[in-house]
Amino acid sequence: MNKKMKILAVLLIAVGFAGMAVNKFKFGPEYMNYTREWELKEDQLVSLDIKSGINMNISVRAGESSSGYIRFEGLIPPELVEALEGLELSGSVLDMDIMSPMRPQIMAADIRTPKGTIDVVLPDQSRLEEFTISSHANNIKLNNAASKRIDISVGSGNITLANITADQLHMDLSSGNIVASDIEAPIELLSRSGNVKLDQVSGPVNIESYSGSINLVMRDNFPVNIQGRSGNISVQPASTFRGFYDLKTDSGNVKAPDSPKETTDTITVETYSGNITIVQ
Repeated sequence: MNKKMKILAVLLIAVGFAGMAVNKFKFGPEYMNYTREWELKEDQLVSLDIKSGINMNISVRAGESSSGYIRFEGLIPPELVEALEGLELSGSVLDMDIMSPMRPQIMAADIRTPKGTIDVVLPDQSRLEEFTISSHANNIKLNNAASKRIDISVGSGNITLANITADQLHMDLSSGNIVASDIEAPIELLSRSGNVKLDQVSGPVNIESYSGSINLVMRDNFPVNIQGRSGNISVQPASTFRGFYDLKTDSGNVKAPDSPKETTDTITVETYSGNITIVQ
């Protein structure tokens, strides 16, 4: 019996090598460098929806002429090249689906990491109404973006933001870290697992965190509401803050100065487990 099993194993290995030879020993997709550009006319783009299956670096800025463009550049698998080749604006909406289909692989012939850059230059005086970014398990970087509403949703990965202006900024992260700086927007943020660091924020802040530390630095005086379950929380109010501190932890220490109590502005921080610090 053992001899037959050994013979069978050898035969299976031989068949496997034969199959690999036919495929020229390529076990997975070979990524391609790809670039494409879409022209934008004045007020043509109102809504931009990006669904990303790769690490993505995105920037949005206003141009100086009556025309603009969206430029994608990245290292991506062939099926995404095909998808982007067929992508066009639909009215004033562009849905960029850059999600690579899932498929089993024994090993990859191309060990490079797929990634992409999207550079949006809007025509002069134009502004996005809706800007949505979603990803299952990748990192998202967004710089110099302005929109009436910005929604960012990531399953597992990091979110990095800089120089963001919006009437509403919503972030939803299941697992990973959020780092943001120079934000001029009301913030609604949900983090299930990971650390949150927000620096130089101008706008009301509402944060709910299940697990992870929170570090918030306010640039201007706006209401702050932070609800945590597990993790330390640090808030540095704006220098103009003259309101109330409402701080509570079920298991941890609270370190804060006395509330100025000169205005009705309130910084509310509650957590089940963790320390709360107000930085002067």
